[in-house]
Amino acid sequence: DEPSFTDDASYIYFTSNETIQGVDYLRDPDWGCDVPVVCDMSSNILSRPMALNRYDVIFAGAQKNQGPAGVATVLLSPRAIEIAKTKDLPLMLSWAEALKADSIHNTPPCWAIYICGLYYKWVMKEGGLTEMASRAEKRSSLIYDVIDGSEGFYVGHAQKGSRSQMNISFRAKDEELDKKFIQEAEANGMTTLAGHRSVGGMRASMYNAFPISGAQALADFMKDFMQRNG
Repeated sequence: DEPSFTDDASYIYFTSNETIQGVDYLRDPDWGCDVPVVCDMSSNILSRPMALNRYDVIFAGAQKNQGPAGVATVLLSPRAIEIAKTKDLPLMLSWAEALKADSIHNTPPCWAIYICGLYYKWVMKEGGLTEMASRAEKRSSLIYDVIDGSEGFYVGHAQKGSRSQMNISFRAKDEELDKKFIQEAEANGMTTLAGHRSVGGMRASMYNAFPISGAQALADFMKDFMQRNG
């Protein structure tokens, strides 16, 4: 269901992609109210084209889909900048002060920023956000098709209309099979597939740089595992 808000809210905050259960909002906000929209886009930024005029603040840690840890990207609308100028905040918490200093109040993490720059150039060279969106759809469809066609052997955590293309969280029909799946997958070179401790099962994180061939390899393994253990 679509959320509803009123114009007397101070702001609206949401996370566009939740990585634990693999839930993605999958669209830009259009909630019919004149309230600043703040979005944590750490895990799916640059994965598809966005209508930036529908956001006032976008922030994203680089470590999932932009580059190495140590960098955070913040995008501000003109309205957000004006609001920031009215707040009396400590120097390191003030976006207005950061803008005045070109984001360099102290020594920046130069290497991490440089690597992010290389990544942005790669995204553009590969075809931009439209191409990233196409690849995300292809990767995730390979896995979701196996889940949907497994007749209950695999079960996804997210509802079909909210499935993440970055983080696919699923489980087999019992916990013992989950453990066996993770062990055999690791023996086949597919590591860190264990799901978050709060939900268990498995989680396949497939960010922009992950190749479609990797998703195909996982899909093939899932089919083989199901045939041997179904």
